[in-house]
Amino acid sequence: LSRMLVLMSVGLLGGCSDSNEPAAMDTRTLVEALADDDFGGRLTGTEGSLLAADYIIEQLQLIGSVPLPGAEGFRFPFEFTAGLSDGGSRASLIVDGRESALWENGLVRAMSFSENGLVSGDLVFAGYGLSVPETDGFSYDSYATLDVADKIVLVLRYFPEDTDGELRGILSRYSGLRYKALAARERGAKGLIVVTGPRSPNAGSLVPMTFDTALSGSNIVAGSVTGEVGEHLVALTGQTLEEVQASLDTGNPHVTGFSIPGAQVTLEMHINREARTGHNVVALLPATETTGVEKPYVLLGAHYDHLGRGRGGNSLAREGEMGEIHNGADDNASGVAAVLSAGARLARVDRQRDVLLAFWTGEELGLLGSSDFVKTSPIAMEEIAAYLNFDMVGRLAGNRLTVQAVGTSPVWVELVTELNGLVGFDVEFITDPYLPTDITSLNGVEVPSIGFFTGSHEDYHRPTDDVDTLNYAGLDRIVE
Repeated sequence: LSRMLVLMSVGLLGGCSDSNEPAAMDTRTLVEALADDDFGGRLTGTEGSLLAADYIIEQLQLIGSVPLPGAEGFRFPFEFTAGLSDGGSRASLIVDGRESALWENGLVRAMSFSENGLVSGDLVFAGYGLSVPETDGFSYDSYATLDVADKIVLVLRYFPEDTDGELRGILSRYSGLRYKALAARERGAKGLIVVTGPRSPNAGSLVPMTFDTALSGSNIVAGSVTGEVGEHLVALTGQTLEEVQASLDTGNPHVTGFSIPGAQVTLEMHINREARTGHNVVALLPATETTGVEKPYVLLGAHYDHLGRGRGGNSLAREGEMGEIHNGADDNASGVAAVLSAGARLARVDRQRDVLLAFWTGEELGLLGSSDFVKTSPIAMEEIAAYLNFDMVGRLAGNRLTVQAVGTSPVWVELVTELNGLVGFDVEFITDPYLPTDITSLNGVEVPSIGFFTGSHEDYHRPTDDVDTLNYAGLDRIVE
């Protein structure tokens, strides 16, 4: 990322500060439209998602953006897994070299993102399986004291039950099961077992296969087991599952998991998948000057999908909220509004690079849209100088803005600090790029990436994440 981008960025901010936006690019107007019940929660592959894509395309045409070179339009379709069934998964346990249990027929179910296959390894219990980078002085790593390389990891579903307030919001954001699978895989685990603890909602039940679907899987064999099976595994240490869960439920990051000596587990997962189509929306604002730079594109992106009526396992709806529309005003109508509003301003100033405006779908199902785009885009990833991600940017509180993934380029901290002098946020930097957001896809193909985030909250993945809860003045400052 060259010094030219720094100078260009400063110039762009100065060049648009006094201009008036079209009324349609007002951030509140955009959020209210996208978070309307008419879009039904924007679940990927549904009619509501198609309507949301239509609306975004209308806004892109209004600001004068055009399709990408070689593209037929603004939509980029991809297939993803929508329907799932278990094709006969099972698990077995060997203790001290002798087979002691075989579980199938309703006691074991494949996770929807699992790879098909058979793996065996020593068993390690990793608590809630959470990996939370340091945020506001707090971090949580279930693997801090564990070696899980070439082993099978047992984790609890959800997140510590006795936490509340901001801590609960932080932990809930990192509790998605596909993200837990990624955390285990990144540490070398062969397989993942999920159990719903006795102190959690849906205690002892298998995870529904509608949860967190993914076309290409997760490169790890993963399944859920009943509470009965989980209890059997933990009992090998002389403890009960409820005792172990209770010790973790305070959220104390120093309470650790443990190996289960002498226990070896074999997982055999078989999944039948039914395909459906999702649509990314991507547009181009061509450069107004030709500079001949090596990386001529800058990419701004936000996911526009959400959870529909929350019937999958990633909803955190509480009693009395089940089945209601999850409108996702902060997650992530706020990010879409930020990209569209920023795009409207960029469209009216001189640009030394081409600007790509991307709106991903399938993020809530496992980063599906952005993952597909990096593989199929008509723009080569090595031509993109930088990716800026906007995910949950509507709840600015206490002037605190989190800027994520600054470890993907050595210039990010200096650049953000310099530009922040114009807007005056209290910035908190997160180095780690392995986040439950689309940065992970772009960082995976070595595009320097950065994310803007205003924090987790009690309404995350609930029907209460609605338009009246947002700080629109704060959102406008992030756009600026």
